[in-house]
Amino acid sequence: MIFFETGQMIFRRFFLIWLLGIIPAFGQTADYWLIENPSALVIYNQYEQRLTSADKSAFRHFSAWEVLSRDQLLSDQYTRVARTRYDQNIYYLQLTDAQNLVNHEQAGKIEMIKNARPLSDTIRVRQSGQLHLESGKEFQELPEGMLLQRRFNFGNKTFVQELDGPLSGWLKGHLTDFEIFHTDKRADAYEAKLFEQVNRIFQTYNQRLEKLFSHLNKRYKKSLPPPKWERNVSSSLLTYSLHPASYQTHFPVTRAFLIQELNDLLHGSEYTLVLDEESITIRKTIL
Repeated sequence: MIFFETGQMIFRRFFLIWLLGIIPAFGQTADYWLIENPSALVIYNQYEQRLTSADKSAFRHFSAWEVLSRDQLLSDQYTRVARTRYDQNIYYLQLTDAQNLVNHEQAGKIEMIKNARPLSDTIRVRQSGQLHLESGKEFQELPEGMLLQRRFNFGNKTFVQELDGPLSGWLKGHLTDFEIFHTDKRADAYEAKLFEQVNRIFQTYNQRLEKLFSHLNKRYKKSLPPPKWERNVSSSLLTYSLHPASYQTHFPVTRAFLIQELNDLLHGSEYTLVLDEESITIRKTIL
């Protein structure tokens, strides 16, 4: 019993420091940075690891970054960052003491959009030459059949990004020039990608449990096996349970942080969490 209580306190302190500031981004409006060249900025992933130039090369030019927290510290209690969401992933953009983005001069035009209305559907261009994309100073004619994800509305403007490509910007044209797009194949591909991201989150927590128990076993001269989140996949359902079952009530704080991180990932998607004492399930929302 002493082992579990001590482990719980250590684990709690670790996660409180490491995940401080995680707050779900619910609500009807959101703020965004539109950044011309985000790869010039100093960016950390959700695990507070600094991204390399290769990592940042995948970011779109003139892309939208939802601002979840305008100013906070990383777990080192020194590095000042803004917490953002890009393509359903959490990133930290480093700030100067004056609360400017580090290297913002090299990042080109940066525009703050406040109180926009988030969107998450996909549209299809009906006919070539009728819709255009304004990306910075460039205007591009969109071809028939191009798929675009609508990110948000701001006033009478809509910001979109190419579903499977590098383009993003303001959509120019009439509502009759596009249609809402649905297809099972793309839904399946999206679900597979999302479930892969979910699995990476659980694997990261499993690694931390292994490290925690390795430390505690050495400290208390024990040989207890670490608990592990195990996955069960069925039709459009992804369920994780902590095994052995005897551990399911020992880590309520870390479970809460895990649920928060999953909610962040699923925000704006058609998927939601179903929770009970034994498991965490991700399923498509039933409308």
